[in-house]
Amino acid sequence: NIFEGLYVLDDQDQPIPAVAKSFKRSEDGKKYTFDLRKDAKWSNGDRVTANDFMFAWKRAIKPETASQYASMLFYVKNAKEINKGTMPLDELGVTVINDYKLEVELEQPI
Repeated sequence: NIFEGLYVLDDQDQPIPAVAKSFKRSEDGKKYTFDLRKDAKWSNGDRVTANDFMFAWKRAIKPETASQYASMLFYVKNAKEINKGTMPLDELGVTVINDYKLEVELEQPI
C-alpha cells in the first residue's frame, strides 16, 4: 500500500505494525527506533527502506515544498523550525541507521 506508514491504527485505534515490524522507545520517551520489514516493496518492486521515509519526511517539511501536511510532522525534533525556514533541513530529528532501521527523535515524549 503506497500510503502505508510505519504503523497503522486497528479498529480500536491502537497502533499495529505496518512497514515497521517493531520499535523501541527510549526511557525518556523522546526517541523511537523502528525496525522495518524487509519484504515491504514499492509498486515497481524496489524495497522500501529507511531512506525512503527520510526523503519523504524531509520533502514534506521543507518550506519550499509548502506541503499542507507539514504540520503533521511538527512533533519531530526541529521540524517546526525547519518548516519556518529558521533551521537547516539536516537538523530534522530523523536518522537512518541502516536500510531497515530508522530513528525518530521527538520534541517531547508522547
